[in-house]
Amino acid sequence: MIGGLYFGPAGWHAERLEALTCARALVRVPEGRTFEAGRKVARGEPLIKGEGEEVDVLAPLDGVLAGREKLADSLRGPGSAEALAIKAVEAAKKGNGKADADGAAASEPALGAVELPGLEDGLRRAGIGQTSAGLPSLLSQLRDLREAKARAIVVNMMPMQPESVLPRTLSVLEMPRLQAGLQWLRRSVTARRTTVALDRHDLRCRRAWRKALRRQGVRTVRLLNQYPQGNPTVLLWSLLGLKLPVGELPTRAGVVVVDAVTLWAMGGFVLEGLGLVSRPVEVFCTDQQARVVVAPLGMALEDLLKQCDAEAKGMNRQTIVNGMLAGMEVDAGRSVVEMETASVSVRARPMAEESSGCIQCGWCVDHCPTGLTPVRLHDLARSERGAASDEAGEALHCISCGLCSYVCPTRLPLMAEVVRLGGLVRAQRGIPGTAPADAAGGRP
Repeated sequence: MIGGLYFGPAGWHAERLEALTCARALVRVPEGRTFEAGRKVARGEPLIKGEGEEVDVLAPLDGVLAGREKLADSLRGPGSAEALAIKAVEAAKKGNGKADADGAAASEPALGAVELPGLEDGLRRAGIGQTSAGLPSLLSQLRDLREAKARAIVVNMMPMQPESVLPRTLSVLEMPRLQAGLQWLRRSVTARRTTVALDRHDLRCRRAWRKALRRQGVRTVRLLNQYPQGNPTVLLWSLLGLKLPVGELPTRAGVVVVDAVTLWAMGGFVLEGLGLVSRPVEVFCTDQQARVVVAPLGMALEDLLKQCDAEAKGMNRQTIVNGMLAGMEVDAGRSVVEMETASVSVRARPMAEESSGCIQCGWCVDHCPTGLTPVRLHDLARSERGAASDEAGEALHCISCGLCSYVCPTRLPLMAEVVRLGGLVRAQRGIPGTAPADAAGGRP
């Protein structure tokens, strides 16, 4: 790792997972699909069969189909999308309780007694796609790997954001589910070794994994959580000395990387036979205790915040999804919990700060984990040459961690401009993929 910034372990922990309920959910669906309004659906019932790298779209609650709507800009890219509204029925509301979040913790994994499909087919049927904005889905990695033997399986328990305790919470409270998911993965993927990457200073997480992995042939490696250590490009370099180009699948380096939520969802499918219809979400509010809840996919963020007593009311409030450094600002009334929604943060909207010229302090260069010169790319993005410059190709190596904007003493919007330049370069050169959405600003 070239740069990065050490924030230390998050100064809080969750004692329990609280399952939330919702009266209505919006599920993203492909355009052109027709659905019978008023049809009853059961929680976990497949609405659309997935193909290729797409997973099945599952009903997140027991209810009735209530028509199509437009979904606001989401974590999967700009622009509105088609969504299917599902209205909960009374029986579902009564049935959804804390047992959904904690029930698996009472069961010991017994994978040998469970009749499971192949891993690819199982992930698709369970609706387990990309659960981390910084890591490709396990299904896409497996399809890329095909019949090849993996060099290693890496369980990424490093926090994706400095304030996150999601890996720690699932390790302490939901270890049976993580164990069951890991057993399924190891049984399905032939690899020379399996490694669990842990935060060196997170003692609770380390103790939980040390107890769970006794005599299983899985090693743990303790890394200094120097943000963004959880990014796969940075992680594989720190852990195995492998150079993974930004945006490439880890399997291109012969490694399968799985994050905590994917493993948790796999364990839920093994132990309970239930697909990914809800996921753990961290909720942060400046005047409330942070907490981790299990929220149904498609639940409106406004409803989630209301149940957590952290409503984003008034023009002076700002809602940010997936971290204060690299997340994106959303309208809580028009956005929902998605598969990649790891955290929702509410804060007072900061005062607008005027940026001034670069003072050539070099901090953005020192902290960039991929060795870029962010201020040079920022200037290039605003110049006439822009994406036509040969130098502009460097923007494709940005991992959108937000550190450059965070450390800049003159408040330059470095990451936003580098990300925008990368999008222009992709469009001009015909490179697949889209640039990440604009970040919240890179400052807590």
